[in-house]
Order: sequence, then structure tokens, then C-alpha cells
Amino acid sequence: MQLLNRSSFCLLFVFSTLMGFTLNHTRSEIERFSTKDLETYIKQLGDKCWSLREKNQDSSLLIGKEALALAVEFEFKQEIPRLCNFLGVVYLHYLHDYKSAIPYFHQAIEGFLSTKDSTQLAYTYNNLGDAFMFSGNVELALNYAENSLGIFTNLNDTIGLAYGYINLALVYRAEKNYELALEYFNKVREMREKVDDKTGLASVMLELAITHQHKGDLDKAGEVFDEAYQLHLDINNVRYAAYCLNGMADNYYLQKEYDKAYEHFMHSIRLNQQRNYLYGQIDSYIGLALVYAEQNKKKEGETALRQALDISIRLGIPFKILETYETYAKFYRRLNDYKKATESLGQFLSLYDSILSIQQLETFHEIQNNFLVSKRLGIARQELETRRIEEKYLLIIIALTVILAVVFFWRFVTHRKMNLQLQRTNQVKDKLFSVISHDLKTPFNSLVGFSEILKEELEEKDYENAERYAGIINHSAEESLKMLNNLLNWSRTQTGRIEYQPENISIAELFEELDGFFKSEALKYEIKIAFSNSVTEKVYGDINILRIILSNLISNALKYTKEGGLIKVNARRNPALVFIRVEDNGTGMPEETLTSLFDSSKSRSTAGLRNEKGTGLGLIICAEMIKVHKGRIRVESDPDGYREGKGSVFEISFPAG
Repeated sequence: MQLLNRSSFCLLFVFSTLMGFTLNHTRSEIERFSTKDLETYIKQLGDKCWSLREKNQDSSLLIGKEALALAVEFEFKQEIPRLCNFLGVVYLHYLHDYKSAIPYFHQAIEGFLSTKDSTQLAYTYNNLGDAFMFSGNVELALNYAENSLGIFTNLNDTIGLAYGYINLALVYRAEKNYELALEYFNKVREMREKVDDKTGLASVMLELAITHQHKGDLDKAGEVFDEAYQLHLDINNVRYAAYCLNGMADNYYLQKEYDKAYEHFMHSIRLNQQRNYLYGQIDSYIGLALVYAEQNKKKEGETALRQALDISIRLGIPFKILETYETYAKFYRRLNDYKKATESLGQFLSLYDSILSIQQLETFHEIQNNFLVSKRLGIARQELETRRIEEKYLLIIIALTVILAVVFFWRFVTHRKMNLQLQRTNQVKDKLFSVISHDLKTPFNSLVGFSEILKEELEEKDYENAERYAGIINHSAEESLKMLNNLLNWSRTQTGRIEYQPENISIAELFEELDGFFKSEALKYEIKIAFSNSVTEKVYGDINILRIILSNLISNALKYTKEGGLIKVNARRNPALVFIRVEDNGTGMPEETLTSLFDSSKSRSTAGLRNEKGTGLGLIICAEMIKVHKGRIRVESDPDGYREGKGSVFEISFPAG
């Protein structure tokens, strides 16, 4: 097989070069092609086969067969039926070898059924109908014409419908149902006029003219023949122009205008000889013989009939051979040579019986072939169904595997989150214990110590230091309360128990509340707190969260600001955000403190200027709560960085609405 392919390819290469076109690749190059490049190359060969069908049928067949061999060898199943259809058309319409065309059409049908290409399947049915019409098997021609038309109707394919109607009309004309034939031909004419298909229009006009002629309407036939002839001349279709001349000659013969008939037959023969178109000469020689019979030119008529018979036998067209013998009988009857007429009629009847047997055999073979195709397709469909079921089960297995993987992954992620939450809870617990055992222990020790001293002093009625001890106890209690509140707020942020509950709030009212809350403490330390607000309209926010954040920031500012100092609290906004700034001129912070300011793992308590204790959680709480409020907190820095004695500036921002 490999050797055969190499030999055929070499022959193709040499032949194609001689015929004036060149193949671009050798066999060895083809074997190194990628799948995509090879498919492209096979398509190019197929296109070349189709483009050469009119000019050079031998080259067209050679290239088409090589393309088909490659498609079969490398299993390009989409290309096989397309190429078979091309080869069938070349054999049928250009070489008039319907016997060679039919097997290619069968193979094309099987391929298009397999690939479910309905459009190309319909065209192939149409071509097969042409083939059986050509062989004279009207029954099979009608069957395939109806199959084609049914598919084109379902597809609503106008161009395909036109071809289907033509084949149906040809069948009706062969059955002498001229009215129905004319109806379908006229449908096609309207379709092709609508889309301005000049080639198709010229073709159907010729068929209309022939149908009018067969019907006996010779004047109408002559008129339509003239129109069809001019249309074919306009598109330079010489072959069909010769057909028109032949039809016009038949028309003149039937009208007994024998000189005009002779002239048109001879013109048609000359055109066909120029194009080396043998099939087109058969009807012209048959018609010419009948004209010679009317002119009593026996020798010339016999020569014409002999030429018609030779061409028909050479092309292997049974119904044309039959028609020639029938014309022999008519020819001799016209010349009153009844002996030869009887002999010719006998040959006609003998051949007719033979052709009838052939048609019956063709019909049987078609039925058998259709059965085999259906059987093969049934097996293929069964295999596809089995494969589809296997694929379905495979998809189910894959889906179950994916679901199990997702479940395991979800469990892993859930456990990981739980572990992280547990670690966080342990850290919160450790922090709570640390603060309780260290930071809260000191103020409570002070409370207990000074309350015992105060008790002893009061028992001894020594009131001199009682007021001072009561003040110390009060201060320790206030500091302890602040520390406890911060601790509770921080634990709530860590356990997710603080919820964002926004409403329309007034910044002015919030500032007024904070001013009242910190007034006594500010007076005690001789520190001025200045509130300024440019946000006059209400904003959308959670007043409780903002109150906790600002209380912590102001409390921190008081802790690290000296007597006589100033704390400025300012609110402003832009279209999207609200900004609240707390600025002091206190001790400020060193650089290393800034880096761990909002990190709970690195937080530490720093005593205030008046030895105030803390948990180190105030700013952590602010950072956590502003996140809940969908905002952010930042510390402003001057170009030189923060330095002690420069004070601190904190600013929170959150959406205005």
C-alpha cells in the first residue's frame, strides 16, 4: 500500500507538471506534515480537483483521487465524502460516466450520514438522482430527488431547493407530466431571478424551453430558447449555448423548417467539437439524420447516425444508444426502407429489454446498498452510543471524585480556620490573663492599700490626710475602670461580637458629648481640648463605635500631654469620606513605637506623664473597630519622622453614606 501510494504520487507529480500546474510538496514532505498542515493540503488538492473539472477532467480526476487516497490513509473523515462527491460530479457531468460516478456518490452519502452533514448529504442525493436520470432509471431518479428536496425543505436552503426542484421537474418531464414539470421549473426561475443567479437562470431557461417543446408549444419553446441562448452567450457558457442551438434546431425541425434546423444543428456540432464535448454532439447528429431523411439524403443521414452511435458506445450511455437505434428505425421509415427500419426496431427492442434488466438490477443494487449503509451506520451509532454511555459514567465518576475532593478540602479549610480561631482565642485568653495579672493588679493594689490607710486614719480620727487618700483611691478606681472597659472592648473585637449598626448621626452632637465627658479631666490637668467641626449635615455611621474610638484617642492624648498643653479634635469631609483628626502637642513617639502601634502581639503599656497605667490595647481597639466601621486609621508624620516632644496626630476616615 505504501509503495502504491508513493508510485501514484510520483505519477501525479509528473502528470500535473505536464498539464501546467504544480504540486507544492513531495511524498516524503507530506509524511512529515503536522495533522493540521496535512488536512490543509488535502483540502487544497480537493479545491484544485473542483476548479479543473471543466478545463481538464483527466487532471481533475487524478488530483481528486490522490487527495481521497491521502484522506483515507490518514483518516480525515470530514474530507472523504466531500472528495467522493467531487469525483462523482466530474465522472457524471463532465465525462458522462454515470457507472463510475454512482459508487463515489454512495461513498459520499455514507460519509455525510456519518458526519451528520445534512446540507452536503442533500446535494449528494441530488447528484445521485442526476446519475440515475442520466441512465434512464426514472424511478430511482425520482426517489433521490424527493430525498434531496425533503432535506433542503427542512433546512430552508433556497439554493439547494432550486436544485431539488430541477431534478423533480426533470423526472416529471420524463414521465410526460409537462404541467408539473413547468410548475417546478418556473419556481426555480423565480428563485434564481430573486438572487440574481445568472448562470442558474440561464440553465433553467433552457430546461423550460425543452419542456415547452416536448409539450408541443413550439412558438413558446422558440421564444424561450432564444432567451436562454442569449443568457448563455452573456456568461460565456459555450457548452450550454450549443445545447440551446440544438433545442432551437429541434424546434425548427418540428416546424418543418429543415434548412434552419440543419443550420442550427451544424452550428451546435461545431461549438461542441471546438470544446471536444462528445456528449453534446450525440443529439445534434441524431437531429441532423432526421433532417437528412426529410431531404432524402440517405448516405449523409446514415453517416450522422453512425457518428451518434459511435459516441454513445464510446461513452457507454445505454439510453443514448437506445435513442440512436430508435432514430435509425424512424430514419429508414421516412425513406420507405421498411426492411432496415424493422431491423433497427428489433435492435431497439432487444436493447430496450437489456436496459430494462439493467435498470431493475440497478434498483436492486440500490436497495441492497442502502440496506448495507443503514446496517453500517446502525453499528456505528451503536458503538457511539456505547462510547457515550461509557463517557457518561466516566463523567459521573469524575464528578463524584471532584465532589469528594471539594468536601475534603472544605473540611481541611474548616479545620484550619477552627485551629486558627482556637489559636486566636488562646492568644486573647493569654492576653487577658496577662493584663489582669499585671496591669489591673497594680491599681487594685493601690485601691486596697490606700483604702486600708484611709480606714485606719478615720478610726484614729486623723482627718488631715483623708481627703488626699480619698482622691488617690478615686483616681485609681477611674483608671481601673478605663482599663477594664478597654479590655472588654478589645475582647469583643477579637471574638467578633461587635456589630456594625449604622444610622444617620450628627458629628456635632458626638463632639458635644465627648467635650462634656472629658471636661473635668482636662480641667484637672490644665489641658485645653478644642473641638472644631465643618461637617454640618448628618452622616451614616455607628455612633457607639465612633465614641469608643475617639474616647481612646482623646484619652491617650490627655495621658501624654503636659499641663498647659492643647488637644485639637477636628472633623471634615469630602464627597465620599468623613475625616476626624485628634492632634496633641505632647511627648510624641519614637520611631520603633510607630512600627508596632496597631499590632496586638507587640503592644505594650507605657505609663502616662502622670504615671497613668494602661493595657496597651487602646490603639489596637481603635484599629480593629475602624475596620468594623469600614474605615481606616493612620498616624501622620512630618518629613523628619516622629520625634519625642513633637506630639502625635491620629486620623480616622470612614464612608460618609
